[in-house]
Amino acid sequence: MYFGKVLFVCELQTEVDSNHQNERQIRELEQEYSRCEQEVQNLNREIERFEHASEEEIAELKFEIFNLKNQLYQARKDDRDKEKYISSLEARLIESEEQVEKLRYQIKTISSRKNSPEQEAERDNEIIRRQLAEGGMDTVVGDLENERNEKKRWYFSYRDKDRRVRKLLQEQFALQLLYRQNAHHLQRCRADRGNGRIQTPIFYGRPEEDPEDFFRDFQRYVVASRINVAPGAGQAPGRAEALGLLISYLEGPAKQWYETRIKGKNWRCNNLSDNLGVADLNAVRGIGAGNNANQSGGLNTAGEFQGKTATEIGRIGAGVATSADIIPNGTWDEDWSIAGGEPVDNAPVAPNTGGGLPAVTIAPGIKLGQLLYLLRTAYTTVEHLKQMAVFGQLMQGDMSVEQFSAQIKKVGKLTEMTPE
Repeated sequence: MYFGKVLFVCELQTEVDSNHQNERQIRELEQEYSRCEQEVQNLNREIERFEHASEEEIAELKFEIFNLKNQLYQARKDDRDKEKYISSLEARLIESEEQVEKLRYQIKTISSRKNSPEQEAERDNEIIRRQLAEGGMDTVVGDLENERNEKKRWYFSYRDKDRRVRKLLQEQFALQLLYRQNAHHLQRCRADRGNGRIQTPIFYGRPEEDPEDFFRDFQRYVVASRINVAPGAGQAPGRAEALGLLISYLEGPAKQWYETRIKGKNWRCNNLSDNLGVADLNAVRGIGAGNNANQSGGLNTAGEFQGKTATEIGRIGAGVATSADIIPNGTWDEDWSIAGGEPVDNAPVAPNTGGGLPAVTIAPGIKLGQLLYLLRTAYTTVEHLKQMAVFGQLMQGDMSVEQFSAQIKKVGKLTEMTPE
């Protein structure tokens, strides 16, 4: 019994000693493993800094190092049996050391290439080719981008220049028109200043212009120029001269209005028949008051007048009214609304033709007083003003009370809304 116990204790002590020895050996192997692992990491870093190897060789070395790491890692996970673990560690450590030596040899071989000019040149050429390929692509992309930017810059530059040229052409055309319109006026103004006369009036007929202002300026100019435009046959040449001046002083919209609606037309009196027994409108003005056949009252009774003319004679009195009441005698303020005057394309019909109504008198051409009457009552802006009055759109705006009142009276007279 005692011997058996002693034997068991001896065996147990032997096992303990063996375990202690195994533990020391395991610790030594683990230290060796750590050293080997550190060596592998150093080799890996050296490969990362390596410049003389190709990409394929570097990849191969890294792969072998990766396998070595896996083997070292697996060594720690092997069987827990200490003897097997120790044997496995020893075998793998030996294998790892062999692989480390192999890697060192390969690295040494590659390192020796630095002394080979051909290999160095080939390596440089490979780097250059790679850089050229990358740089060539960058150059192509850069050239395309530069070309695109250049085209954009050229397009915007061309567009801006084209707009500028168009604007300059428009300005030049406008200046040419303005010069043509004003050239003869400038020449006339210079001549007027040289002769000591007042400045010639110009009427463009724009909305902001009042025809009445132009009439006053034109009348002053005619008087200052000593042109005789008094009523009567003897002053017909003076009235013809003033008519020519009036037409020449119309510009812009006013000139266009005259050219399209007045020029070349005749003057029809819708309320005067062609059976008045006198040769022309000047003679019609001379028909006196009375009820005889050749007098205003008698002609009205005979039905040779109609419309507003007949109404006006009846209002004044058949024995009192004269034909001067039908056509007020005066160059500057002739009122042709009573006679029903208007421009037409019809051929002239003398007031002594003898047909009687519905045939009416049509005088040849448009005279000075008639054109002034049309500008005052039928010009485009005046017609617009009358329409505003009809539709209740007149506004005072920045006019004074006196100006607005005068405007209302004027429009009321034009539209026949007031007696005066």
